Amino acid sequence: MVILYLILFCMYLGIAYLIGRLCQDIVIIKGYDEKKYFWFGFIFGVFGLIIAAASPDLNIHETLVQINRKININDSGKEKIRSKKNEVINKELKTNDNKSNSNTQGNNNINTKVKLIKINEKYYCSNCGSQQSLERSVCSDCGMEFAN
Repeated sequence: MVILYLILFCMYLGIAYLIGRLCQDIVIIKGYDEKKYFWFGFIFGVFGLIIAAASPDLNIHETLVQINRKININDSGKEKIRSKKNEVINKELKTNDNKSNSNTQGNNNINTKVKLIKINEKYYCSNCGSQQSLERSVCSDCGMEFAN
């Protein structure tokens, strides 16, 4: 009978050791002192595991700072893309206006409709420069009607 209790006690120690190591591995990833959480897992078992899993991540601040830097870099990159896109659209508008002026000599009617400009398989409003789908009849940003 004593041997059975000894075997059960050894099994308990083995399982407690494994849970302690699991807690230790979890908190290493989260940036905590691994020895303290090893003992939480070893002594309290599943409850120590829950404590380790529920503890907040200390490395999240660094991750958030890196994400914020990337967002700021991407935002400045978007501004460059917008300005480049506007340059291309303005250039396209000037060439389209020159073509339409040469085709319609003496026509002074005010056109309330705007054109869709195709650049690299994408369509843009000639009034505001925003990207549009081909199915739209009115610009989603400026509200101007597209010419056929």
